[in-house]
Amino acid sequence: MSDTASADPPVLRTRALSRTYGDGAAAVHALREIDLEVEGGELIVLLGPSGSGKSTLLNILGGLDRATSGEVWFRGTNLAGLNDRALTDFRRRSVGFIFQFYNLIPSLTARENVDLVREIADSPLAAEEALDLVGLGERMDHFPAQLSGGEQQRVAVARALAKRPALLLCDEPTGALDLETGIRVLEALVEI
Repeated sequence: MSDTASADPPVLRTRALSRTYGDGAAAVHALREIDLEVEGGELIVLLGPSGSGKSTLLNILGGLDRATSGEVWFRGTNLAGLNDRALTDFRRRSVGFIFQFYNLIPSLTARENVDLVREIADSPLAAEEALDLVGLGERMDHFPAQLSGGEQQRVAVARALAKRPALLLCDEPTGALDLETGIRVLEALVEI
């Protein structure tokens, strides 16, 4: 018996994944035949120019969008075969997102924005603990309008970390941050 026979299957796998927007001559091929395997605990960085399909790929992997063709498997479940309700449950239970834009609710404090995940996560971190991880323990009772862009991004990171997701998808999580804060956020991501 070989060592590879007992290896765990990948947590995330795509085969011939494609996404096309529009038809005919106006069609835009955002993804073409993407094959990808991600093992448990693995950290992957996607690099490419703007418009190369990075966000589209993340949206499909996280169940926010559907592929035009191909397969997406998460822990043995074919996401392409899920109905909308099952896909929503997958996102709620298994996926944390950090978007390019913070997507914070302006009428809620940083703590309250992070606490939102307590409603959908199985075993979330306390909002205070998640905000401490990204260096915002002292600012947790501030509203988004009272926070800098970088602080708002860190609230979004804390919200995703608090969920303790099986799959964490980050679309430019340090884009609005200075170098030192960006390193701190990346360290928090690796720690969680």
